[in-house]
Amino acid sequence: MVDAGGERSAGFRDIYVDDHVQGARMLVRLLYPTRESAAPHAFGPFMADVAIDAAIDGDALRLVVVSHGTGGTPWTHRDLALHLARGGFVVALVQHPGNHRGDDSLANSAINLQNRPRHVRLAIDAAFADEIVGAQLVEGVAMIGHSLGGYTALAIAGGIPSSFPNESPSGVGGALEVEHDDRVCALVLLAPATVWFMAEGALQDVHGVPILMRTGDKDSHADASQARVVERGLPDATLLDHVVVPGAGHYSFLSAYPEDMKSGAIPPSQDPAGFDRAAYLPLLFDEITAFLHELDQEVGVAEEQPAEQISRLERELRDAPDAAWRYFPLLGAFCAREFENDPRRLQHILAALRLDPRDGLVRTPLAHVDPHRSPEAFNAIEREWLELRAAYPRDAEIARGLALFVANQSISRAVAILEDALTLAPDDHGLWVDLGRHCADDPPKQLAAFREALRVGSTQPNLMVWIGRAAYKAGELDEVQRIGETLRARVADAEAVEDPRIDWTATGIHSWRRLRRVIEGAPDRSRIVHLVSDHANDKHWSHTFLGLVAEASGDLDAASTHLRESARVIGEPRLASYGPSLALATALCKAEQWPAVADFLRACSDIWDDEPLDAWIGDVEAKRVPDSWTDEG
Repeated sequence: MVDAGGERSAGFRDIYVDDHVQGARMLVRLLYPTRESAAPHAFGPFMADVAIDAAIDGDALRLVVVSHGTGGTPWTHRDLALHLARGGFVVALVQHPGNHRGDDSLANSAINLQNRPRHVRLAIDAAFADEIVGAQLVEGVAMIGHSLGGYTALAIAGGIPSSFPNESPSGVGGALEVEHDDRVCALVLLAPATVWFMAEGALQDVHGVPILMRTGDKDSHADASQARVVERGLPDATLLDHVVVPGAGHYSFLSAYPEDMKSGAIPPSQDPAGFDRAAYLPLLFDEITAFLHELDQEVGVAEEQPAEQISRLERELRDAPDAAWRYFPLLGAFCAREFENDPRRLQHILAALRLDPRDGLVRTPLAHVDPHRSPEAFNAIEREWLELRAAYPRDAEIARGLALFVANQSISRAVAILEDALTLAPDDHGLWVDLGRHCADDPPKQLAAFREALRVGSTQPNLMVWIGRAAYKAGELDEVQRIGETLRARVADAEAVEDPRIDWTATGIHSWRRLRRVIEGAPDRSRIVHLVSDHANDKHWSHTFLGLVAEASGDLDAASTHLRESARVIGEPRLASYGPSLALATALCKAEQWPAVADFLRACSDIWDDEPLDAWIGDVEAKRVPDSWTDEG
């Protein structure tokens, strides 16, 4: 029976895999997305709503292998597996022979440490060969491991473990040969047991693998030292996203136990006093899901080549020629260098312009051409804009579109078009904003335009910053001070918002990615994104502006403090893409405040991944102002 509501359920099937090395048969449970209706089924003492042997829904699906802890059961991860399957992943729950709840005969042995990674490799092989799910899987496997399952994940991803003397019949420990699998391209480590990787270089071959790690600060089994093994052992710590969960214990990452099984005699059913496992797990599941989706964007299915993408998008456009939104991805595809002068690009730009000249797309670089490299195309599009401007002289959006287009040829022409339009629409804030942006070489005029945009009600999120920058260039330090204080007040207002998902002291781009994972799917996701993003920008620019005023007044200590604080922000997209302001850093270089500027640049490397940073740090440490810096920042 197909689920008429359209929601995905979790399909389920058992497969058995022979491990000829161990001489054992391994049970692997596959869960996957399906449109068929699920029903409750008992798996030992645990219940799960699944559709047995149902048809799979979707293609190009990611395989996620889950490895349980020592003496455990894969069903302690049932809620995570169900969540992922309903969300479009194929999950393989591995039951490790000789180290699960029903047969724990190999616990605490070196042979078990060698068996476990091989079990995972065999499970991956079996999933790809499975008649239901195999054909729908993409290359690249994610691995989730709890406790000894975390060891298993690190081992198969390239880790070289060493056993202890008590784990071998000979009483001699040492490096173990384990199977590695290059198909494993991402790890989720939950309270991982890592003591077998303490040898120098044990994790050096776990490279290029993003890792999400969650540990509990009240874990009495895998304490903080085991997390440090991962943090210190990886060749690239920037690929590690580690959060210590306040109040969590070793088993707080497992599905909650039925009420009649919650007992001190069953340690996995227990949490430290005050920790709410039921409240935490949905947040964890959302983090893991977002992490895996991010993996699909970074290392997932091979990207479509531009020519293939253009052909597909043109076919889709022919099926719906009046769908203006289809031009956005199509014109984006034509931005590939080999297609930017393709004659089809001109025809699509003209078609989009004729379909809706007020659409924001036609005011972006996607619909612009270089007048010097493609003069004929430029002239053809300009003629279309001029005809529209003549037909609709009072239409501010068309005036803005024409001005933005001709600015590629002549800034003065663009300014004249905007000023002419403002005589007919003096309260149009978009015209004032665009006029200000085109007057960068005339700071007083730029400042006046931005002030007028604010007066008539512009909600442009960067407008206050633009006013502050224009005021600084125009020499109006009182206005710079006022803008800095205004932004500082907005920072305080934001920090007054109490939300357990937001850490107002967080810094760096990894903190931003972590937040996005935490709020993935939340109904207020957009509000949180804007709140935290604006807070970061306001904090950076408030310190920048107040520091510029302090430097101008001779208070170099205060200016240096502001500079350092301006980089202590979360790495949200605007700062990560465009980088921080260098205006205050430039001013303090000229004032020979080299240590403060070096500290600032090093902090910037956590929010802005840009090649010149290392060279700039070298210049500043040598007491030189980097050549590319300007007072405008």
